Amino acid sequence: MSQVVAITGANGFVGSHLATQLLEEGYEVHCIVRKGSNINALKDLNCTIHPIGLLDTDALVSLFKQYNITWIFHLAGTVKALKLDDYISGNVTPTENILKAASQVSNIQKIVMTSSLAATAPTTVGKPNDENVENKPLTDYGRSKVMQEELAKQYFDTLNITIVRPPVVYGERDTEVLLFFQTVKKGILPLIGKENQSLSLVYVGDLVRGLIDAAVNSQITKSQTYFLGGHQDEYLWKDIADIVSQTFGKSYFTIRVPKFLVHYIAGISEFIAKIMGKVAILNRQKADEMVCPSWSCTSAKANRDFGYTPKMSLQEGLTKTLAWYRNHQWM
Repeated sequence: MSQVVAITGANGFVGSHLATQLLEEGYEVHCIVRKGSNINALKDLNCTIHPIGLLDTDALVSLFKQYNITWIFHLAGTVKALKLDDYISGNVTPTENILKAASQVSNIQKIVMTSSLAATAPTTVGKPNDENVENKPLTDYGRSKVMQEELAKQYFDTLNITIVRPPVVYGERDTEVLLFFQTVKKGILPLIGKENQSLSLVYVGDLVRGLIDAAVNSQITKSQTYFLGGHQDEYLWKDIADIVSQTFGKSYFTIRVPKFLVHYIAGISEFIAKIMGKVAILNRQKADEMVCPSWSCTSAKANRDFGYTPKMSLQEGLTKTLAWYRNHQWM
């Protein structure tokens, strides 16, 4: 009997890829979105869309019971906000409602919840974080993810929850890493400070495979937390830039940006954004993250527990992603 799946945040970048893959594998998929959300990424999929949001626990209970939902993939969340309270409203409160609703429904067998590498702490090149790392987030976003995880742990005795911490995710339809690609295409590689910096990157298809396998695998007998990274644990920014420049047949020159200048620009950007009542793309907390030597993680635990093995090399993944951007006139 095929599982009946509910996805929160299904209209987002990762969520829409997850919905597509689940449908291809024969699952019945129900997508929970906010009323008025942009659902363009779902419009051609054979899924059921429920514009009920995540604030009405009774509505969630009704949906879970009516459609006999067995798996929940909780991906919805807020990544940009003005203050911690807004992150709590966007990340912690919806999670609480999902878990409260699920605890009232006997047919729920598994919940896979996405947190973030940002919930942990920066590291250094060559020393990726594992799941034993202490949570020392630098940003309000990361702090809200820690709060989300701690909330989920309160339900570990009653619900089967797997917490997944992805690093930076890239792939077709992504808009976050796109800006870096566009900058390199213009012939510029901005690097912060004098030392090499690294990060973990995971191709969206590999992450989606990991999310599904975390739900499928019966050997995960109790609630766990996993990093789901890429084909390698970490990459240097220059490695990424080299592939982008080769793809477009253009060379680039490197600009070393002093760390103090990143903080200075971030402070001005944040000040202007607050005056305008908007969220700054670059703020002081983001600057704190950007100047760190490395944001990286190892997926060894996930590989050991349920065979998570990312297939997409950086070269292959970036080539596919950049081809999609060009075909859709994004670059």
